[in-house]
Amino acid sequence: MYPNQLIGKPAIRKEPVIITIEENMEFDGRTMNYKRQTPDYSYTRYPIVIIAATDAHILYLSFDEVLMGKNPIPSILNKFYVDDGWYDYSDLIDLATRFPQMAELMKGELK
Repeated sequence: MYPNQLIGKPAIRKEPVIITIEENMEFDGRTMNYKRQTPDYSYTRYPIVIIAATDAHILYLSFDEVLMGKNPIPSILNKFYVDDGWYDYSDLIDLATRFPQMAELMKGELK
């Protein structure tokens, strides 16, 4: 699902995001350009609550901060994460019984 379909719901990624980084390297007076691809598994491990989403950004609350009893601070993901690689986490697990802190947060702040 796309992030704009998951606003107000807990979401988790199905697969990692592959981030391509272009770098220049100088060797023996020659400059070589190369691309490096690194997978980011960050959002495949713990769910997040998507507050807002556009074509270029996702505003979310971190699930692990809620579990640790902290006040979650909204964070932003960039355009690499705006794709159909998200899944509705509430379809996988009943949050009200397993994580009562998240259920209270969703009732209070996301109305």
